[in-house]
Amino acid sequence: MNKKILSILAIVVIVAIVVVAIILLYKNRSTGPTGSDVKNEIAKEIYGLTATIKKIKGKILTLEAMIPPVDTQKSQVGATIKATVTDQTKIVKIIFPEDVAIDSKEPIYPEETILNFSDLKVGDEIDIGMTENVYEKIINQTEFDINTIYIIE
Repeated sequence: MNKKILSILAIVVIVAIVVVAIILLYKNRSTGPTGSDVKNEIAKEIYGLTATIKKIKGKILTLEAMIPPVDTQKSQVGATIKATVTDQTKIVKIIFPEDVAIDSKEPIYPEETILNFSDLKVGDEIDIGMTENVYEKIINQTEFDINTIYIIE
């Protein structure tokens, strides 16, 4: 009888350990690289990013950005960042012509439309440019100013 109880108890403990290990492995995989992992993976000079606007609060955009990696053979690193739109930020919508002949030797000029801050909305996919290297600000999770925002259609 005692052996049976000890066997059942051992099985329960082993199952509990396996379940906890699986949960911890899944949690670590789903959060992606953080802290020093990100610092070691992303480019050391960052002047432009592709991002999706997740939240707009005042003049601060919360962005889900794709950060360029150090190793260009690897995928970009996803990160949530915050950036400030200033009065000097240029916001431009770029529309490429649809009726372009494939064999045309003529240059293709997109149509540019200047937008206002109020034209930005959650879900917009944007390309942003900065006049300063924002590597340290991304690592330290601090806000930075955006120089240009392009919405490409």
